[in-house]
Amino acid sequence: MDAAFAWLSELVNWVGKFFPRLKIIRITHMGVAFVHGSRVKILTPGLIWWWPLVTEITVIPVVRQLSHLAPQTLCTKDGKTVVCGGIIIYTVTDIEQYLVNNEDAPEAIGEVSLAVIREVVVTHTFSEIQEGRKALDAILTVEASAALKDFGVTVLHMRLSDFAPAFALSLISNSWTEPAVNS
Repeated sequence: MDAAFAWLSELVNWVGKFFPRLKIIRITHMGVAFVHGSRVKILTPGLIWWWPLVTEITVIPVVRQLSHLAPQTLCTKDGKTVVCGGIIIYTVTDIEQYLVNNEDAPEAIGEVSLAVIREVVVTHTFSEIQEGRKALDAILTVEASAALKDFGVTVLHMRLSDFAPAFALSLISNSWTEPAVNS
């Protein structure tokens, strides 16, 4: 019976495109309207009228956001294998750059952030990272800010959330080896 009325739902949606709609944008959000598919209009908090026939809108939060970065296995400057995960905290400051110049901005921000972690970790020794976490967090924040300047975000903070030595496991020989510890 649902299939019998599916056409009615589609008809109502199609007819509804010919009437303007009201949208409320909260103070924590902003958006863009793609008018006729080629013109971009910035949407700020408040009430907006839009016409679905010729306009598509995208609204996202622009306030402080946190992204967890997946752990990755890296090698430090002194040859130690480690597992590093991180977090990045940012705000969206240029909504057009964030939504129009990126296909999937959160995914792109995560990918660039993981590259920043890699670049910083591989240029430091295990003990430098272990003993200087505050300094390393400051370096990560500065590097992430520079790397993400064209993504429409301001990086508030970036840090390692996970940092531990890694062990190699060989499934072929059914054994595991612990890396040599240099004193």
